[in-house]
Amino acid sequence: MVSKYFQNYASYYLSKYWVTKGKFEYKLKNKVAKDFLQKKITENDKRKYLDEIFQVLKYYEAMGFFDEKKLVDLKIENLVKKGFSLKKIRIALKQDYFEDILIENKISKMSQDKNANIRLMKNFLSKSRVSRIIKSSSCKTEIFKKILKKFINQGFGYSDSVNFLKNNIKVDDV
Repeated sequence: MVSKYFQNYASYYLSKYWVTKGKFEYKLKNKVAKDFLQKKITENDKRKYLDEIFQVLKYYEAMGFFDEKKLVDLKIENLVKKGFSLKKIRIALKQDYFEDILIENKISKMSQDKNANIRLMKNFLSKSRVSRIIKSSSCKTEIFKKILKKFINQGFGYSDSVNFLKNNIKVDDV
């Protein structure tokens, strides 16, 4: 049985956010530690609640709150729309405590698609304000270098970025 302490917090948190089992465990541990430091609970309560976290996770998993396969697909779709590179997508998924096997399966499927990087770069250009720079400036080589630097900082490969920019900006000097 889940204690009243966790029931209130978990109901609030799970109604507000979609989370993985690992991230929810992390949040519960942080909640207990924070409440202990704020002296809302005693040290004995802290130990009791930390021991109870496993039962809380089992309880909410049985209720069907942690559908990680569906959640990872939604998260990847959202990150693709934002124009994240495959590297940044992998990092974002690890930060959300998805299982490593699930992450690697999804990333490998995406990397098999030859047009995936091009699609991600186009999304990055449209979401960032780089496309405005392309239209407004007259010095194409300077723009090329700026955008190439932004692509590399975003996590795209150098050769893929150069090929993409040569095809889309039409610079002969570089």
